[in-house]
Amino acid sequence: MTNELVADEVLALAVKIIEGRGPESIDTLLRDLAGYNSLFIARLIDSVEDCFGVEIPAHMVVPQNFRSARSIADLIRLFKIESVESFLCHP
Repeated sequence: MTNELVADEVLALAVKIIEGRGPESIDTLLRDLAGYNSLFIARLIDSVEDCFGVEIPAHMVVPQNFRSARSIADLIRLFKIESVESFLCHP
């Protein structure tokens, strides 16, 4: 399994938060989305933490870690050592 499955889950979370107007691919820059603001990022962090069972420390909430669904998936992988299948969520 690749990081792309995790990124797809993150993408689904972003689309849900922005009510269907979310990114079209895992590499879409989140800052380019209509509705991108600090509230969106806060809700996305909360959703990611709940979905994947991770806690993202404040010092890791930096722009390069939240550029796209793929970059968030890379961040999640730092916290999850086991296989991707064991921590996929299904919102």
